[in-house]
Amino acid sequence: LKEKRNFFVFRHQLASGDERLVAVYSKSYWLNDRSVLLSTILPLEQFGQSQVQQAIDRLNSALVKQVDQQNSQLLEQKNQVLIGLGLALLVMTLIALRMFWQWRRQKQIQLQLATLHHDFEIFLNHTGDFVYFKDAQRRLRFCSLSMAKLVGADTWQALIGKTDFEIFPKETAEVYYKEEDTLYETGTPLLDKVDPYYKENGESGWVQTYKWPVWDDAGEKVIGLFGISRDVTEMHQLQASLQTAKQQAEAANVAKSDFVQNLSHDVRTPMTTILGMSETLSDDQQDAMDYKMKLHHIHRSAQLLMTLIDDLSDLSKMETGDFHIEESPFYLSQLLQNIQDLYALKADEKEVVLYCERAKSFKRSEDCFRGDARRIGQVLFNLVENALNATQQGKVTLSVQLRQAKNDQAWLKFTVKDTGMGIAEAQQAELYELFSQQALPPSQQKKLGLSMSQLLVQRLGGEGLQVQSE
Repeated sequence: LKEKRNFFVFRHQLASGDERLVAVYSKSYWLNDRSVLLSTILPLEQFGQSQVQQAIDRLNSALVKQVDQQNSQLLEQKNQVLIGLGLALLVMTLIALRMFWQWRRQKQIQLQLATLHHDFEIFLNHTGDFVYFKDAQRRLRFCSLSMAKLVGADTWQALIGKTDFEIFPKETAEVYYKEEDTLYETGTPLLDKVDPYYKENGESGWVQTYKWPVWDDAGEKVIGLFGISRDVTEMHQLQASLQTAKQQAEAANVAKSDFVQNLSHDVRTPMTTILGMSETLSDDQQDAMDYKMKLHHIHRSAQLLMTLIDDLSDLSKMETGDFHIEESPFYLSQLLQNIQDLYALKADEKEVVLYCERAKSFKRSEDCFRGDARRIGQVLFNLVENALNATQQGKVTLSVQLRQAKNDQAWLKFTVKDTGMGIAEAQQAELYELFSQQALPPSQQKKLGLSMSQLLVQRLGGEGLQVQSE
């Protein structure tokens, strides 16, 4: 090493113990990134010095050539490995990019699904409609919170897997199952169907229902249904109210038509009397009594017409809000006497006794009162007229009692009794209906019925008319 040469000679002992003079030639090489020492040993006894040198040169040349070949092969293999590693790295990079893209796409899909699920839950929790989805066995897969609360559940998840028979009353569930049979069998949607439903507290309502079939991927079999039911209870009640109002309006129109016919009869009857009696008054051959009786008939008929006109006038004023009470002093005894005089002849003709009297509890000084005497008389005329029309024999009594007198205010109670045929209990509720005369027999149907008298009594501050009949 000190001489910096790679050739030296030394004696080498063989295994037999003999010694030989040998020449050793060594040289280092780089192989696979490692330093390798290659040595050649030649016996010097067989060759001369020049031959050994030539042999060494040839061997060295061959070794150099071989090492160069190996280095070239190693370099080529190294390049191939590098190329392979590059290709592998490229493939792995592409695979990693694809996996990253797929992961990112999956995350986006998961985010979209989570957002859709969140939005869907918000919809189910806040919609006021009853939304639901059923599978092939008609079990709920989901529904809106409003539907869950309808049947007493706190969450819609509590109804998953349940059927209508587990949620609703049996009668209601049977209605739902029956209407869904055609949908599951033929796939025909159920549209605009109004169904009943019952809340947890038993209160009933109505829903407008739409149900659509859910088909399998092949589109051949119904595997469920999707439905929406909207609470239309108020609309249903409104329609029922409108229908009732329509029927009432139609009935009112009929009643008004009947009323006009009866009113025309009420007008013609006294008018016929007035015309007939006024024509006979021109006959000079009649005696004074007959003449006086005819004048009384004319006066009574005119009074009936005036009462009828007053009724119509007051009714019109009530409808327009122009009705006013006109108070003035009047004598009760005079009011009763006027009624007695007006209907005395009619009572005599029917052989009915007519009494118009005050209660014995009245003091002599208790005769002058302040009030609307015309409207009070109007009511009493109607009541006495009806009583006389209903009585064929017996008597009609108009009596008045002083119920209370305090602080310059008095309350009078008027009572009209007759011995007529009476009014059935079922018909008594219709006595005070405006334009209604059908509750009374034909002989009692006069003027505006008792409804006008009832309105007048209430406007005068009274408790209203009351009827007792046997």
